[in-house]
Amino acid sequence: MDIARLKMDIVEWSKVTKASDQEIAAFLPEFHRMRGFTGRTRLTIREEISPADLFLCLLGQFGDPNGILTCMRQREDTLKAEILWHYTLSWRGSLVHIVAHPYRIEVVFSTAQPVDLTPRGFADLLREWMARNGQKLAAARQQVAHWHSFLNPLQHMSDACERMLYRARMLDAGLAKSREQPVTPAEIAWHEANLQPHALAAAELASCCLAVRMMAPVLGEMFVNLIIHNQYRGDLPKVRDKSHYASASILVRLEQMHRECKGFARAVDMDNQAICGYLAVMNHRNDLLHGNVRPSDRKEDELLLYQGIPLPKKYRSVYDRSIGPILNAFPLAEAEDDLRATRGLIDYLLGCLEPDVAETFRPMLESLDLHQERNNRRLTALYTHIAAGPQALENLYRQVAD
Repeated sequence: MDIARLKMDIVEWSKVTKASDQEIAAFLPEFHRMRGFTGRTRLTIREEISPADLFLCLLGQFGDPNGILTCMRQREDTLKAEILWHYTLSWRGSLVHIVAHPYRIEVVFSTAQPVDLTPRGFADLLREWMARNGQKLAAARQQVAHWHSFLNPLQHMSDACERMLYRARMLDAGLAKSREQPVTPAEIAWHEANLQPHALAAAELASCCLAVRMMAPVLGEMFVNLIIHNQYRGDLPKVRDKSHYASASILVRLEQMHRECKGFARAVDMDNQAICGYLAVMNHRNDLLHGNVRPSDRKEDELLLYQGIPLPKKYRSVYDRSIGPILNAFPLAEAEDDLRATRGLIDYLLGCLEPDVAETFRPMLESLDLHQERNNRRLTALYTHIAAGPQALENLYRQVAD
């Protein structure tokens, strides 16, 4: 081992203390000037030790996180996806920063000399501390709650609808909506080259739009059921239980939601345009789902018939007769309107809730996962984005010295 390198073992780790307010204040100007931490020894912990175990070690030995990034995280909601916690410790007259990000934990030693320590060695050191300090570790475990994380069907359905519409718009932009009957050699050549590719694109476009029109009502129903799950009243006499109410028709659930659920600032007005628009989307979806054939809703052409011979009232090109019906079956504009109506329902219901209750639901519209405390059935979104990105950290560093 290089004699110029500092040794860090369990004995030295026991000498590490929580940094004082004065030490933290003294380091802030340099942090602000350098836009981050400086130190000759930087470790990145990814898989060497469980992030939860590492935090419990620090919590048991030093108490609550005291780093400036922890304070900034509490002030800036947008940083919660990038910074989880930050400890600032003191060792040999210098600071040690331990910062947890969603995908890694950074350990920075600010000592003038490099520290003879690897990520694996740091993990082993903490495991040795755990083995020697079972009582402190047990006390730390009592301070944390156990949560579950699972896929958020609401966000994934919303994302699927948006991606389908994005693809539909791309297809729609490249499709001819109508073509005259080919007469010239150039027009005939165009049809020979493009009729089949356009037919396939039209079929995919119609499929995307149909998928959105089938999924959009489900998205709205998911949000209704999410409110019921979290806000259902359990303190009043009931003629039916929560599961019975949650499985009632959408009309019943919407009409009685402000009475059956807590947190509503005003009643749900069934005559509101947002409610009526969503119910129309739901009814149309049900017609499609159950195969209801309504000729008046899909009138396309008129013709006469003489002894089995069709007599169209107007000429239509081969393109319009073959691809036109595909394009007209499930138009892009109708799919966009259906999703817009569903989002209108969600916005309206959020507006009916008390403001503080509505704010608990808004993150659930974006979070890839939902979270549930083991002893509590209420759902929440602990974080909404995969990562805030480097720009968020840059903005954070600019604010630290303010």
